[in-house]
Amino acid sequence: MYTLAMQPNSPMYPRDWKKRDRMDDRAAARLSSADTLQQAAEDPTKNLGLAVYLFVFGDLIDAYQSRTISHHERAKIAIRTRLFLHTWRMFLRKASYTENRHFISKEAADIFEILVNGILGLIVIHRDHLGGKSCPLLPWFTSSEPNEHSFSEIRDVSEDFTLQEAILIVPQLRAKMQAAVRMVLNPEIPRSV
Repeated sequence: MYTLAMQPNSPMYPRDWKKRDRMDDRAAARLSSADTLQQAAEDPTKNLGLAVYLFVFGDLIDAYQSRTISHHERAKIAIRTRLFLHTWRMFLRKASYTENRHFISKEAADIFEILVNGILGLIVIHRDHLGGKSCPLLPWFTSSEPNEHSFSEIRDVSEDFTLQEAILIVPQLRAKMQAAVRMVLNPEIPRSV
């Protein structure tokens, strides 16, 4: 990825890879974009594994974010991702390769498992429990943005907080969020509230 990012025609920026621990959402979006996949696929002798990786996991991101694919297609993508991870692991075991060197990190594997289960769960719950009501399933609205906003507000009160401090801040956080909601609904409330 670093080599591809340093090329002049890359959809990624070199700064995205110089400080990898500080990647932002836009850098992650560039990483999983169709342009990056196309760039990796231009030289399959060097980047075949990377192209497959970007395709499979980029597809899983699309299962959540695409506004045009059907729920049936979303389910197929999720199942294909699960099968890809399972097949990769089984190959490593049968070939006697170590997972900690030739597989994604345990944390990344857990995250992808959560994402796969999440989209499948959303589809099944919507079908079985909300299907008769006029409530569309819009998975692109299922995001971590509310959590990110909550943590941002907690950091405004305490920059480096512990769990205990976060629990104690909850009433203040609730008041700040209610004020923010009222501010959007009622423009007459001054912005300083």
